[in-house]
Amino acid sequence: MGTVPFWGRALGAVAVAACVSATGCQSQTDSRPRGDAVCFPLAARRWIATDDVSSHGDRGAHPAPVVAYVDHSGSMAGFIRAETGDEQPLRDLIATLPDAAGIDDAALKRRLFGKTIQELPASRANDLLKYDTYACPSHAPACDNQESHLDLALGAIAGAGARELSFIVTDLWLDNSDLMTSGAVALSAPLQKILASGRSVAIYGMPAPYTGRVYDLPSGKAFSIASKRPLFLLAIGPVDRLERFNDRLKRSPSKFIADGIAKGRIKHSIFTLTPEAAAAVPSAPFGVLAPNRAIRPGAVMAAKRAVHIQQFIVDRRGLNDSSRPATQAESNVNPSWTGPNDSALLSGAVWKGPTRTRTTVWKLDRDRQDCSAVDWREWGIYNGGWSDRSPGYGVFDLNPKEVVDNLRDPGVYLITGEVIRTSLLIPNPGDGWMRDWSFSSEDESHILASPPAVFPTLNLSEMARLMENVLASAAERSPSVVGGFSVAVKIG
Repeated sequence: MGTVPFWGRALGAVAVAACVSATGCQSQTDSRPRGDAVCFPLAARRWIATDDVSSHGDRGAHPAPVVAYVDHSGSMAGFIRAETGDEQPLRDLIATLPDAAGIDDAALKRRLFGKTIQELPASRANDLLKYDTYACPSHAPACDNQESHLDLALGAIAGAGARELSFIVTDLWLDNSDLMTSGAVALSAPLQKILASGRSVAIYGMPAPYTGRVYDLPSGKAFSIASKRPLFLLAIGPVDRLERFNDRLKRSPSKFIADGIAKGRIKHSIFTLTPEAAAAVPSAPFGVLAPNRAIRPGAVMAAKRAVHIQQFIVDRRGLNDSSRPATQAESNVNPSWTGPNDSALLSGAVWKGPTRTRTTVWKLDRDRQDCSAVDWREWGIYNGGWSDRSPGYGVFDLNPKEVVDNLRDPGVYLITGEVIRTSLLIPNPGDGWMRDWSFSSEDESHILASPPAVFPTLNLSEMARLMENVLASAAERSPSVVGGFSVAVKIG
């Protein structure tokens, strides 16, 4: 309420896999990480499949704080006024935040924000679930529900520690009569600071029942609805905590929230410099293809404990024997990788955009049981292999002729290829729903004359544009890897 509305990532079937052995490359009492991924160069390990299971525990003996900022504006009362039965999204969302964040209820810090930020002691936690907290029927001077200083909440979050997990529950209408700039300018600085600190911003939108006035329309008209209106949750923090939060949210005890996510009614976008999910790396990134006369799957090195890396043998004789027709068991198709794999990216990631590629090659000097990363020697530049498929994606063709031309000498080589995002596509398909749920001052008369089933949010498309601009600038300063592979090749 107020005067400045704003919006609002060969073996197996393809190759005989490097396997789990009883002896491995080291004794069972070795203090190194389980498995022999340590036997490969550090830059290649992230793309090598292992049997290791990563812990999802928070870092350090003392987990970082979790803080919830709840919009105190009077418009929030309309959500509670319309809640019935299993449809209680605002109260369910606030009440289940500790569970979704993986903490005890008493560990959650709760803050209301209007013109100021008000910290609520644990004894007043239930105030956030009460209608009167937002409606303020007595209009007491202490009731801070006339404006919604989203910029103030984001500024406080921007100044928090890099491991803190923060939430904002709001209708995303910035109301701050003290602003001397547009809302986009006011919010840009704290959002830039948040991304620069290594944190990410996830935005959830849920069409929630709403009964009451829609405040701060551009025309100043009084207009009431009894339908649905978007309720938003901003989750801000390190991407690993956001990923775990998203997983828990899918299992929410709230039927409205769990069903909304499962059925796609609740929308979700995450703006991050590191859109890769902590998902399993495929053991056969180049797929399952029949061998051709020049390249075939086969074991090219000693087995490594708990490690699975795709391996191929390039046969020079087959490369030169173009007179012999391919047999039924052979194919003329070269092994090919396309990435990043969408399933290896964070759910809701806003990531597509301009990319460049990088290829690194090492040659195996010593294939020994007591293996080490120093067994591999950096090779020269690998030319070719890459082609574009569409914005954000790259294709690497393991062409046997190019392999021989690049690597030349007989031996075993490790090839690691990566796709690196250098900016962001604007507008981005990852947040298209925000534009769909938006209206501008020019659209107001049409919206009021024929209100849709879900009343849109003023200038939500501007929020999407702002977030895209902030992420694009950050990505240009700090290009990030969005996909890659590691594959072993032997030239015979």
